Amino acid sequence: MQKHSEWVDKVKDTWALEHGIPVIRIWEHDINDNPSKVVQILRENLKAYREKYEKEQKRKQRGKIKQ
Repeated sequence: MQKHSEWVDKVKDTWALEHGIPVIRIWEHDINDNPSKVVQILRENLKAYREKYEKEQKRKQRGKIKQ
């Protein structure tokens, strides 16, 4: 059963990343036992993703201006 679950996760991860969707996996027990840590992880990941997105948008804008 575990191998099937790992395979499904890989398929989902691959699809999401190919479509520019970041994947963050969090265990249920972490949500229940340490929700503040989970919030911190989510904030850090969202900040990093936002910075990457904004940098990409600026790069695209510079490309449009040069054309």
